[in-house]
Amino acid sequence: MSLNGHGANGASVPRRWANLFEITNPAELVTEYRLLEVSGLPRGNGYDKNLNQLVKSVVYGTKQPVALLRRGDTHYLAQPVDAPLPALEQPLMPHVARLEPRPEVYPLDLEHLGEDAMPIAQAFLRYALRTPLMRDRGLWSSPNGARVYCKQPLFSQGGAGIDVYPGFAWSVVVEGDGRLFLALDTCVRYVDRLWLPERLGSADARTVRGRHCLYHFGHDWYIVQFSALTGAFISEQLFLPQGRKEPVDVLTYTREYWKGNEPPRLRGLDPDDPAILYNYPGRREQKYGALGLCKLTYTTEHPLTGSLHGRSILDPTRRFSQIRETVARRFSGARLGGVPIRISTEPLEVERKVFPVPAQRFGQDRVLGVVSGQGRQLWAPGAQVTDTVHLSQLGQRRLRLLTDPSAGPLDRSAFHAQYVIMPQGLPREVNEDFHERFAAAMCEVSGRSDYEPRLILYDDRDARSLYQQVQTIERAVGLNGARRGYALLVLPERAKPDLHNYIKRDLWPDLQIQCATARKISGFYGGQPLAPLPNAVSKLDSYVRNCALGMMVANRRWAWGLATPLHYDVYVGIDVLNGTAGFTFIYGGGRHIHFRDYPSTQKEALKKRQIKQILVERLREDLTELGLKPRSLVIHRDGRSFDTELAGIRAAVDELKADGTLPFDATVGVVDVRKTNADHLRLAEGHDLEKLRNPDVGGYYDLGPREGIVCTTGEPFRLRGTVNPLSLVIVEGDLDIEWVLEDAFALSQLAFTAPDKCVRLPATIKLSDDFLEPIAGEADEDEAQYDDGDEEDAGEGEEAATLAAS
Repeated sequence: MSLNGHGANGASVPRRWANLFEITNPAELVTEYRLLEVSGLPRGNGYDKNLNQLVKSVVYGTKQPVALLRRGDTHYLAQPVDAPLPALEQPLMPHVARLEPRPEVYPLDLEHLGEDAMPIAQAFLRYALRTPLMRDRGLWSSPNGARVYCKQPLFSQGGAGIDVYPGFAWSVVVEGDGRLFLALDTCVRYVDRLWLPERLGSADARTVRGRHCLYHFGHDWYIVQFSALTGAFISEQLFLPQGRKEPVDVLTYTREYWKGNEPPRLRGLDPDDPAILYNYPGRREQKYGALGLCKLTYTTEHPLTGSLHGRSILDPTRRFSQIRETVARRFSGARLGGVPIRISTEPLEVERKVFPVPAQRFGQDRVLGVVSGQGRQLWAPGAQVTDTVHLSQLGQRRLRLLTDPSAGPLDRSAFHAQYVIMPQGLPREVNEDFHERFAAAMCEVSGRSDYEPRLILYDDRDARSLYQQVQTIERAVGLNGARRGYALLVLPERAKPDLHNYIKRDLWPDLQIQCATARKISGFYGGQPLAPLPNAVSKLDSYVRNCALGMMVANRRWAWGLATPLHYDVYVGIDVLNGTAGFTFIYGGGRHIHFRDYPSTQKEALKKRQIKQILVERLREDLTELGLKPRSLVIHRDGRSFDTELAGIRAAVDELKADGTLPFDATVGVVDVRKTNADHLRLAEGHDLEKLRNPDVGGYYDLGPREGIVCTTGEPFRLRGTVNPLSLVIVEGDLDIEWVLEDAFALSQLAFTAPDKCVRLPATIKLSDDFLEPIAGEADEDEAQYDDGDEEDAGEGEEAATLAAS
């Protein structure tokens, strides 16, 4: 751990800043609030979602800030004392929440915040800071106002026709000592330059159902989720706007709303433009609109934004410069209770703290430890290190140890049935050469010279639709008796986007699959006879090795573990994706890892009974088999944990302590691992703000006793842009936040698919992601099962539909 200033040898130590800007006049921001007790909502699944919906409904109805509080088993809404009371019966479909105003009036002292008052201060300040942003006609925002964008795009991509809108993400943060900060980061949004009717052409509008669009309602722009065409034109589609007694058509309503101040798009709107139904993301209520006012938005993962994303990546110096400029320009006019909110324009300087990289154990008792530039030991006590390396060479040495016959992987156990499934569309020479190279790479990374995968070919030459591609692969698998085992599947040259997820899910768990692509592989070969191109051999070898590393994970062969003990003994990662739950159990610092998946009746949350049953059965089984009596257990929940899940975890722990599986005094806690950092926190360091760099891996910052961030990526690993730290929040249990952060950093060192790199997520969450995504990700099952039509008959609309698809 280093402090800002000078190191032990007199060398200058970089300073560190966080993108936090302090609210400097809390003593002047005095206000009062009242509480409304919440009742009428059934407990159990959906309770958390109903509470969040209630807050949104009350904010929308009162046009005032609202904070959700929990005191004991009762929830309350806090609102300013001078705000109008909301309707005391709030319909939430099908439930009705009842609100009972309490008679007490409470002061809100922003200079001396207690823990109960922190969420109230955050909610009131968020609303106050958001108000001038929403009034600025040069801006538009995300549905919750947490991301704000300029209406003038940065640049456009001519070919695909996408505009890049610059913006910023912001929140209000309370530190553990009660100080209040504005947290701000830069961001961009990708939006189609074509209006949706132009983008679709003759394609069916159902191809964009559920897609997010930027809706241009006059001068107000906002994100909506496209639902369907109504079947009528906007000049004839009637609806009843809120507060009106007579129905009106979409066109008339829109023009009347902006009468005298119509932007050009509204003045030229075609009366025969199709009317649509849409909803705000995350809300069920449907609204009417015009197709011609929609533009598709795109994510950074979309193929059309690939070349643009690189141009919008900012290094730490440019990012912090833009952040400071935005704070000074956009947040100078906000007021709370009529008093201006004063915000520092300089980021918060924080102590420079860095966790040591843990020692890591490979095969044949080889243990790798990291030393400083002066040769000082950096790993924590508790490991007998045999090999040392400077941090700058950690990735390369880790890969070298894995492939070194005198070290190799930690797990050298025998493999079950192994296959390589390749398309006949690739030339025979390519298939045979790639098969041989992959087998050799697997021998190297697995430490087993007897690895011999069986080659299976499938006929992809006439398989154009998703249905045909699925059928030809499954036919080849069946004919070759390869229904059980593990396979590297090379997807065909013209693989449909959903093929990867669908085929993995359809064959899971009997045949577990790692994928490669024929398009990528064919690019490495050329000449006559066909052979690897001289200038592509090293890239081909790297690609094959990456396939082999992925295949090791698919086989649950863990290449190395942690030699430095974790602070907490057992970790369990939990994630839920589209009704499938994934549990990753990690014992012995990664020496023993088990992933299990379970169907869930809930799309996002788990029921109390289910999570209790899974934890009791699996922990009891694993701990008994391994002969372990852990003193501590930590649950990593991907995203946010739900009340039903916390109740299930408590019930499971009680039972495991009662039967002696866990000691009666075992420490147990639940930590939310938030991949999307809601507070948008970043760290950067340097000798001044004009020349910054990313922190070293292991850099961290604790905001208080229950929340902090840790840089699992960073220097010296090569990284474009600015490090995005991982956010961790202790939601239950008497855990130490620094231990929680350090263990998460240590678990991120189990980068099994990329030993020469760093990964952002701890293995508890990374492995759940890797295993869940293909078996629970989105895939068009109807198209895979029933559509065997010839795509060449799709006509001129095919290209537009492809561009519009997610």
